[in-house]
Amino acid sequence: MKYRKIDRSIIRMLKVFYDYRDEISGEKIGEQYGDSVVEAHHIDYFTTSQNNDSTNIIIISPNYHRIIHKNNPFFNRKKFQFEFANGEVLKLKLYEHLKV
Repeated sequence: MKYRKIDRSIIRMLKVFYDYRDEISGEKIGEQYGDSVVEAHHIDYFTTSQNNDSTNIIIISPNYHRIIHKNNPFFNRKKFQFEFANGEVLKLKLYEHLKV
């Protein structure tokens, strides 16, 4: 049996760093309702990479998270964008922690 452990403090730190904003739109999702709903996405899926480093995680809305998992686009680390097979692109507006 494989055992994998995610250090959730990295995710919490990134959410605070971006003030709970979606890195794609730059918006606080759910703010008008008195809450913020963002999720952590591993660029290289954790289940295969076991990489929980902050440079492998972005903070995004649940909708973008679902779209990315459903379509499995390529993440272009030089342009900070997801590139889909149909030619569509989702570019990150916030990506300071990925600049290395």
